[in-house]
Amino acid sequence: MGAAIKQFGVDTDLIDRLSDDRTRSGVRLATMHRVKGLEFERIVVASVNAGLIPPKSLWATASTESEREELETTERALLYVAASRAKKAVQVLSYGKQSRLLVG
Repeated sequence: MGAAIKQFGVDTDLIDRLSDDRTRSGVRLATMHRVKGLEFERIVVASVNAGLIPPKSLWATASTESEREELETTERALLYVAASRAKKAVQVLSYGKQSRLLVG
């Protein structure tokens, strides 16, 4: 993702467990899991697509309806946590088919 953004001349900074230097310029990139407990002026949650959120591979591990409901609840909560990290604005993006978590 960072390389795609950099091609437009925008600096990026990857937030990971070992590095979160807020003094660096550019767009800060992170997973939804990594942003827990952090705050940002604005958040873009990208690629909220069917098969990605919740991940198709994770969904396939659920063998019962109860397990699928629990996984969906967990993924919905993770999406909420990511979106709620924004102080001023949040934008949720998808392409193709949206995740069912955005519908209804």
